[in-house]
Amino acid sequence: MHSACFAKKMKSKSMTLEQKNSCCLCRTKLNEEGSKEDLEQIRHHVQKGKGWSMGMLADRYQHGIGVTQSWEQAAHFYKMAVEHGDVDSMVNLAFIYYNGHGVEQDNEKAKEIWMKAAELGDIDAILNLTKLDKNEGNTIPSFTPAPTFCTYCGKAHNPPTTKLNFCSGCRSAYYCCKEHQIIDWKMKENGHKKECGELKELNKQYQQNE
Repeated sequence: MHSACFAKKMKSKSMTLEQKNSCCLCRTKLNEEGSKEDLEQIRHHVQKGKGWSMGMLADRYQHGIGVTQSWEQAAHFYKMAVEHGDVDSMVNLAFIYYNGHGVEQDNEKAKEIWMKAAELGDIDAILNLTKLDKNEGNTIPSFTPAPTFCTYCGKAHNPPTTKLNFCSGCRSAYYCCKEHQIIDWKMKENGHKKECGELKELNKQYQQNE
């Protein structure tokens, strides 16, 4: 589930507590992170080849939630998740390569993976690429956002059939409707407001260097 969708679900006043604490797709009850039931459920979906579950298991190893903390295991499952197209795992795996946690440190590999995630509309990947450009002293951005994916829902859209709204602040985030743009901006966690400020400032520095 998208983090944005989960946040919206938690704010719902019409859903019961049981409904909020279960998957909106399969109705499976959400278990406490790191619990025996949680890990069993995640590993079950990993065996079924679900990329999102591989990313979740990698998260557990990265933070040592219910398992012994291991960057090596985190990297292993992030790689599996990336092979299955999980965008969040692309961002996390690139972070691991950039910092050399559990893998040989490799800025070019990190950049390559962030580029792939950025092409899929991930705003965190775009922000990390912009920061990387700044650290390397690049005066020309490595990545230029294109109006293809909605930053909020992650769905692909093909212009000119669907015209996406763009964030006038950073001009890096795109939305398939005004409602998604407003929700993403107002979200307290993982929302666009903070990222927008950082991107706006970094983009301003590029303009000054032109």
